[in-house]
Amino acid sequence: MPVSFVAHLDPRPVAPSEPAARLVADLVLERDCLDPAQHHRAVLGLADRIGQRLRGEGRIAGGLTLTVPYADRSSSTRTLILPDPTNYSPTLVAAALGLLTGLGLQRA
Repeated sequence: MPVSFVAHLDPRPVAPSEPAARLVADLVLERDCLDPAQHHRAVLGLADRIGQRLRGEGRIAGGLTLTVPYADRSSSTRTLILPDPTNYSPTLVAAALGLLTGLGLQRA
């Protein structure tokens, strides 16, 4: 199960350089996975990775998008605009896990 997690960068600069429009972290699992605990771990890791990258670049995210593609080539996407732009990993993780819960993934 490939999972894609996107941080939508807030246009307000926190550094002199111009922020990129998007910052993407992807994870491709070796095979399709129906285990909710593994979904949770994957999204947790991706959100933390995005937070680290944002902090490393001196940027903040204004929103998040979680995309989960399926074996039949369809996908589900959920987007959330953050109430306060941030690069704080625990906030990004909580938002990302909320998006994952919103997908309502269940065993077939």
